[in-house]
Amino acid sequence: MRQEATTGLDVTINVPQFRIILGLQFKAPRSKKFILYYFRIADKARRGCSSLTYSDKIRPKCLNQHIAMLISAIALKIAYGYDPPPIFYALPLIYDAQELETNATNLLNRTKFINITAFPPMTFIDCQTHEITINERTGKTLVHSTSTEIKTINAKELIEILRKLLEEHETIKKQKQS
Repeated sequence: MRQEATTGLDVTINVPQFRIILGLQFKAPRSKKFILYYFRIADKARRGCSSLTYSDKIRPKCLNQHIAMLISAIALKIAYGYDPPPIFYALPLIYDAQELETNATNLLNRTKFINITAFPPMTFIDCQTHEITINERTGKTLVHSTSTEIKTINAKELIEILRKLLEEHETIKKQKQS
């Protein structure tokens, strides 16, 4: 729990000589309508959110899970040069027990991953809850608060990103030893 409060992540995978090689924040669908799955992010403020408005141009600052994940990503980029940083929302396209039972052996393939840096900047600064919809058939993913389409990747693409990060790390390590 301490880790989630600090980094905004449910899971981090560490490899020796790395701080975090992969960070995941799982979100369950809030609802499902036909082939659309609905998720929410940034819906729980940790501190500092306020309904007070100081002016029309300045909103109160807040720290929520969404922002904590971005901060973790920025730290990884600065410390290790990860671009993009391997911090993702994991969004399983499983809404209820029946879908889970039907797709138990295919869970990873039914999970979409969104890099935290794929989100529009407004999602980090407006102190609002944001809804995401994913079309099960097309994979089209929308952030409705800003009506912006964002990129999701599948598990195979995620593994390829991690493989490249490890290869880059090994190359840098060998260069330092030379």
